[in-house]
Amino acid sequence: MLLTSRTLAVALPVALLLLAACATGGGKVAPEEEVSITVENEFFPRTDLTVRIVTPTGLLQVLGSVPPGGSRTLRYDRRLYQDFYQLVAETARGESFSSQPFIMFPGARVNWSLPTNSLNVFARDGG
Repeated sequence: MLLTSRTLAVALPVALLLLAACATGGGKVAPEEEVSITVENEFFPRTDLTVRIVTPTGLLQVLGSVPPGGSRTLRYDRRLYQDFYQLVAETARGESFSSQPFIMFPGARVNWSLPTNSLNVFARDGG
């Protein structure tokens, strides 16, 4: 009986850990839930941009950089909920620009054009 109790004492935490890992999906988001964010950098004088996203909880996360005079599609592949998000771009000169808050949802396509600060959100299937 002592052997069974010891086996249970070791096996139960391992089983709970495996169950928790399965429940969270291992932290990866399915491709159809990933959001693509295309940023057009038309600032003059030309400058690099660092783009961040502000989550509904206020967390600021770096998405990537956009070269001067070009555009780049960045990916947001963390677990997200249909809620308000905001984009922030900082130039190499230290200037900061924020998009208007927008509702983002799994599978969305976001287009943000700077310096006009126009932002559009589309469903992946729509245009």
